[in-house]
Amino acid sequence: MTVDLSAKQPFDLRKSLRAMAYFRPAAGEQLVVDDTVRKAFAVRRGAADHAVVVEVAPSRTGVRVAVHGAQESELDGVHRTVADWLSLDDDPTPFLAIAEKDPPMADILRVTRGLHQVRFASLAEGVCYFLLTHRTSQAVAAGRKRRLAVAYGPRLALDGVEHVAFPTLENLAGRPASELRAYAANDQQAERLTAAIAGVTDLGEAWLREAPTDEVHAALLRIHGIGEFTASAIGLRVWVVRSGRRSRCGSSRTRSPRCTATSGPRMTCGAGTANSSASGVTSPVRASAGWMTRPEPVPQARNRPRRASPGPIQHRSQPVTFFSASPRSVASSADISTTSRPPPSSGTRITMPRPSLVTSSGPSPVRGFMAAMSKLPSTGGRRDTTATP
Repeated sequence: MTVDLSAKQPFDLRKSLRAMAYFRPAAGEQLVVDDTVRKAFAVRRGAADHAVVVEVAPSRTGVRVAVHGAQESELDGVHRTVADWLSLDDDPTPFLAIAEKDPPMADILRVTRGLHQVRFASLAEGVCYFLLTHRTSQAVAAGRKRRLAVAYGPRLALDGVEHVAFPTLENLAGRPASELRAYAANDQQAERLTAAIAGVTDLGEAWLREAPTDEVHAALLRIHGIGEFTASAIGLRVWVVRSGRRSRCGSSRTRSPRCTATSGPRMTCGAGTANSSASGVTSPVRASAGWMTRPEPVPQARNRPRRASPGPIQHRSQPVTFFSASPRSVASSADISTTSRPPPSSGTRITMPRPSLVTSSGPSPVRGFMAAMSKLPSTGGRRDTTATP
């Protein structure tokens, strides 16, 4: 059965397909041919996972979706999952209204017009990936996530190609840490992965869709292994805040008129500037086009000089990435590390530089993100120093 799903305009599926090719955590997990993409999703039938494959193509108002291998009672849920995955209900107009006032953004907006964020395909996939990234590079964590899918995920062959879906939370819940150890960096990470899967499963996806944002965030933080970074990352790449509640993009039917700005560490919706934090320092909102965001304090310069720094240390504000977003840009991950841990006792910490997708100073807080998306460079693996235990 083929169904047309509408998208908030402007929307261009081709931009989403391009973004998929450079999104390392899910690279190679869908089949893209021309302007069409096929991807497998897991559905729960009784006590077992089963795979369905969706074929998504552009339509006049959004996308045209053909579902293979699904039962009739599952179609609505599959359609909602596709809308969540492609962020079809995200409204980009608030962000565009701000960005269009910034003259240097003109060329970038023409290149990226119609781009909506591509999220993780399921809550289970997002939770597992962000737990596996703790002190682990993106490339390694993505490889371990794919091995989890191969080991436990359901499969469906279509036109001679076998598609593998990531397993559901119910499939993974209850598996001991000793069993998941083969997909983790060490025993501690395996224990945290097991605890996070069990904790999120106990909360229930239905409750996560409907509960107020602050309650969801607080509940996630109470789960062993989920800290501020992981809870925020799940919010950014799996869920989206709508009308004062946390809900998946496809659940726009549940919106209420409670959308208000939040202060301090809470997650907010829309684009703009974060309210003052407890430290009194403000930072730009780190997302656009209605994407869920968490304001965070701008990291303060350390008084302790780095050993390898030539000449006297001169503290300065965080630089803004160049318009071209070159990998050699001064606003790279080498400069914007937000780890709260002290520097090593000897030597110099080295992180692989890449264009900054967000900036913490300068006239355009979204320029770094959009400049990077206009070229979508392959970031390569790097150690994420912002993950909390």
